[in-house]
Amino acid sequence: MQRQPGGVGGGQRTDPCAVGVVEVVGYADEDPWGGGGIALRDTGGEGDTPAIVAAWASPADGVAVGRGADISRPPEPLATVNVTGSVMIELAQYETHCLARYSTDGQQWHRLGSPLLVPRSFRPTLVPFTATTRGTVRIKPVSLRQGQSESTPVVASR
Repeated sequence: MQRQPGGVGGGQRTDPCAVGVVEVVGYADEDPWGGGGIALRDTGGEGDTPAIVAAWASPADGVAVGRGADISRPPEPLATVNVTGSVMIELAQYETHCLARYSTDGQQWHRLGSPLLVPRSFRPTLVPFTATTRGTVRIKPVSLRQGQSESTPVVASR
């Protein structure tokens, strides 16, 4: 087992089962709810909730994390931080917990809310996304990794 600094169990956890990092570089000026981010969408099909865990950035929410049953839109935020401008967002699953972090400089990372519980049957697919009713939202996928890894996760610098 690989120890992960800042992991769900205070650094005592294994590598994440899935981890995705995106950079939200542009928002839809015409749509305050328009944003972008990364989601872990459940492909287990056992009907357990949540069906989606997502971390995203938008003018209305800042940087947010949430979970929900409807995969067609970001869930209601459970934790938010007021961040404007370009932001990198990381979402990782560690067994039965999902952890979101964000960075405005790609170097210093901050945890976003508490770890979110998911059922053991949760089988995620990483999905970078944008959501807006009008205008354009731009994201850059930085790193997407599914499956167990023996290496320490590395986030590409800008």
